[in-house]
Amino acid sequence: MPTWRANRLQNWRLLLLLPLAPDDPAIKELDTKIRLNPADTVAYYKRGQLHAQRGDYARAVKDFDEVLRLNPGTPRRSTTAAGRAP
Repeated sequence: MPTWRANRLQNWRLLLLLPLAPDDPAIKELDTKIRLNPADTVAYYKRGQLHAQRGDYARAVKDFDEVLRLNPGTPRRSTTAAGRAP
């Protein structure tokens, strides 16, 4: 197999495995933002989206519920990404 093809396959493999990494840097960054500003609804929402994409629906629902608690005017449809009914 040519080297370029092996490199390309390795890159695709890394791209596929990256979202499954237990120490997702994006989630860690959002954890820090939330720790520094517990009222940051955007950070909770984005972290909820990442959890949902990774299949961690319990954590996603928890984050989406926190968005609704902090900002009751948020449309209920924002929680549907985690499989919740509007």
